[in-house]
Amino acid sequence: MSTTCNFVQGKQLIELKKQLNACIREEREIKPEQFNCDPNLIRFWKLVKSIKEDCLFLCRNNGPEAYLGYDRIDSEGYVMSNKYGMYKLVNREVFSHANFNIQKNWCK
Repeated sequence: MSTTCNFVQGKQLIELKKQLNACIREEREIKPEQFNCDPNLIRFWKLVKSIKEDCLFLCRNNGPEAYLGYDRIDSEGYVMSNKYGMYKLVNREVFSHANFNIQKNWCK
């Protein structure tokens, strides 16, 4: 599918990230046709996101409980390793949404 996408860079990439983050912050559905880029790029992004979510679903948390506010979550992320190195799977939407909407003075 990546071969059907026109990838962006520079200012267009920065703008695309802002648009995606706005959708995540506001919990809006990400619709490929609403972005100022090749819709196939957003479809590809959504495909990769769904594969990552499938991987996260298969992970098991045997460690301490984790919370965002009073809501229990699986964990902050899972570190995996293979012959290519280590990587961390994180549910970006959950944590980005929480970070975007955190109250700045919550600890005062």
